Amino acid sequence: MESEHFAIYWPEGTSITEADAELAANTLEGIWDKYFGAPLFFPEPYCSSSEKWKAAVHFDDDFPLWGGGWARNGIDYMGMWIGPGAAKDAWGLAHEFMHGVQSTTQGFSGCGEAGCWIYESHANWMPHQIYRDDVHCSEMLVNAPHLYYGSSRNRYCNWQFFEFLKDKHCPSAVNEMWSYDAPPNERDPWQKLMLSRGWDIETLNDLFGEWAMHNVTWDYRNPDGTDQGEVYRQKYGRINEPPGPRTERRLRLAQVENLDEHWAENRRFVSPFYWAPQRWGYNLVRLYPERGASSVTVRFRGVVQPSANSGWRWGLVATNGSLTAPQYSELQAGAEGELSFCIDGDEELYLVVLAAPTLYQPISWDREADGQAYPSIYRYPYMIELQGAWPQGFEGGQRSACPAGTVRHSNGGGCAPAATAATVYVGPYAKILGGEVSGDARIEDHATVVSGTVSGGTVGALSLIGVENRASFNVIDKAVVQSVFYPLGWFANDLTASGDARLLGDLEVHSSKSANTHYGLVSDEGLGVPYADELTVEPPYQWRD
Repeated sequence: MESEHFAIYWPEGTSITEADAELAANTLEGIWDKYFGAPLFFPEPYCSSSEKWKAAVHFDDDFPLWGGGWARNGIDYMGMWIGPGAAKDAWGLAHEFMHGVQSTTQGFSGCGEAGCWIYESHANWMPHQIYRDDVHCSEMLVNAPHLYYGSSRNRYCNWQFFEFLKDKHCPSAVNEMWSYDAPPNERDPWQKLMLSRGWDIETLNDLFGEWAMHNVTWDYRNPDGTDQGEVYRQKYGRINEPPGPRTERRLRLAQVENLDEHWAENRRFVSPFYWAPQRWGYNLVRLYPERGASSVTVRFRGVVQPSANSGWRWGLVATNGSLTAPQYSELQAGAEGELSFCIDGDEELYLVVLAAPTLYQPISWDREADGQAYPSIYRYPYMIELQGAWPQGFEGGQRSACPAGTVRHSNGGGCAPAATAATVYVGPYAKILGGEVSGDARIEDHATVVSGTVSGGTVGALSLIGVENRASFNVIDKAVVQSVFYPLGWFANDLTASGDARLLGDLEVHSSKSANTHYGLVSDEGLGVPYADELTVEPPYQWRD
């Protein structure tokens, strides 16, 4: 079967009907019109050639949903290899066809093999330009914004910067990342963006800083001026809504810590070691203005690290409770600064801090952990001093009360059920909200236990153990779990960290482990490494006057 731009094949015996194949062809032709015409105008394949080749669509009962290309006799062909059910999946067809289109471009050889994040991210952003009310899996970026932009952990789901880039500089700015003819040693996605736009790193840092500030309210506009942000606020849930049973939403708002024991007087706070953002990752910190305050002042001090090219972008965003009327401070840059910002009494206020290294920091895909090793990527801690407001967790100059059903635990001062054994350590910012925690287990940093069993070992960093009403995870023996991403149990239920295993960082855990250090994708095949060096300078940090 053929249409104007597609040739469709299937072997005899495949459970695809003529009607479904025709439906797929019609859907793909509509996608073709949108991709290469208004509103996107992505460069059409073979546009510089007098000969054109149709994209081949192969149906087979054994195929999942794949797209890409192959070459023969010096010609690059677009292809799709899909199961019969995909004929009715418009988003899936648009995604896999985009992979075929990508295969005809120069691509991004500087990003680390075909696993480079941008291929999947862009292939999901393009369907979103057609199906504007469908955000697919993009909540993943919203729930862990402190990870570096372009993380393999959310590579299908982190296209929001492309949407902002389109908003500010038209779809051509995204298209040119693919079409720009870059020198062989400058074919990383961000190098190609800077080259195609004539930007330097500080200009790109500024744009990322603006993007992060707009993400408080999802202040994005469509080309016709309509509010695309309303779709995102509705689909993601507003940043000022409590997570409720959505355990995966517990890391959206960063919780700062007191810098020293005199915090009630000096009002100085610090980003937690594991919550500090990586390159172009960001923290959103809610601030609570004092009653009667007409302005809030923030003094900022970045923790300058040797060899990290330390840099930041930061600012304040005030908005109404429905997050539809944002007011922005001037975007701030550098390791030190002070900002005063006028507020109205009924406005909500958010501090936004984005990691913005002053020298471009390439991050390449690595096959072993399906991404670069987490501890090998700098985080960029910072300190703040406040006047006229208190950060979340310290409202009114007092530590926040524990959640319902928990009290301050005698061993560590964190929040836990009253019956928790005194042998269990619960650090001052940690929580036990469910599950079973016993023995000499340590719950440290900003870890939260939701479900599962922790009978020994250490749970720290930003770890979310288990998923409310859905899944559990277990920690026993002397295992250490220090996650900064989605809940343990989200990707596979009832797994266990045991022995002297260490699970660290941007974890996507699909397998139980009993030895070695593991980060990124943790699978049955992954053996881990004996030790992982941490680049980021550890606290305590010293305030600079």
